[in-house]
Amino acid sequence: MQVLSAIALVMIAIAAWSGWLLEINHRKPQLLEKVGIVAIRPILQAHLDWLLMGAVLIGVDVIVPDRPGWITFLLGYGAIINPVLFLPLAFRGRGLKPLPWQILMFSSFGALSIGFTALAVHALI
Repeated sequence: MQVLSAIALVMIAIAAWSGWLLEINHRKPQLLEKVGIVAIRPILQAHLDWLLMGAVLIGVDVIVPDRPGWITFLLGYGAIINPVLFLPLAFRGRGLKPLPWQILMFSSFGALSIGFTALAVHALI
């Protein structure tokens, strides 16, 4: 199995489990408040990001299996980090102000932007 597909399957499994938090929020939101979750929207955003990014990564493995390793690294890194960045917002309910979070955010966005652009160029040339 290719590495991006393996990452994707784990992401889709995490998305399936995170869906339970959305259901708990619908039925008993006080349970989430007890564990410190103050905003459900970031959980929904992470849930959707895990699902969509998982599907995209599987598509990448199927459509462009012969891509260079550095593109695989950028896409894998960005796909793993991006959804996780939503989670602190569920507990804090505000922006990612500390410098380490900002570094992760910009490196993740950059990795995906460069990775998908390079993938398109590689596939089309």
